[in-house]
Amino acid sequence: MKKSIFIVLFIFVIIFSLSAVEIDMTGVEVEPYDNVEFPQFLLDMRRAEIVTFGSYPFTSMAVGAGFSLFKYFSSGMDSKYTPNPFIKTSSANLTDAETRGIILGAAGLSLGVGIIDFFLNQIILSTEKQKKEAMLGENGLDPDITIIPVYKNKTETDAPPKE
Repeated sequence: MKKSIFIVLFIFVIIFSLSAVEIDMTGVEVEPYDNVEFPQFLLDMRRAEIVTFGSYPFTSMAVGAGFSLFKYFSSGMDSKYTPNPFIKTSSANLTDAETRGIILGAAGLSLGVGIIDFFLNQIILSTEKQKKEAMLGENGLDPDITIIPVYKNKTETDAPPKE
């Protein structure tokens, strides 16, 4: 008992002493990535990857709950198969094949969510690009920008040069 208390206190002392160390980061300036470093396609693929892996816990819960409900209703609402996510061991007694099916189904569903997000993001980006090109006009210049010529001396005018 005394050893375990000593070990816990020792770990806390180490953690707090390491967290008390200050690192001087005043001269460090972080520069964000530029479009030159990574093309837009790779950034979109990374976003799709993050959405795919991020949605997996939610899709696994949804597929598991859906399978539990399916098994409950397909067994004629037998109380032995009542879905209960809060018990320690499943009362449904899933086989290895059923567990594998739930895991693969959740992976497929999260992959589908990532692919849908990728294509929706591509549609949104192309729509924004078309709107931007339409706003720039025929000559490629922004119509809201006014070009004011600057003359070296006040005698110059807007008249074309004399030949």
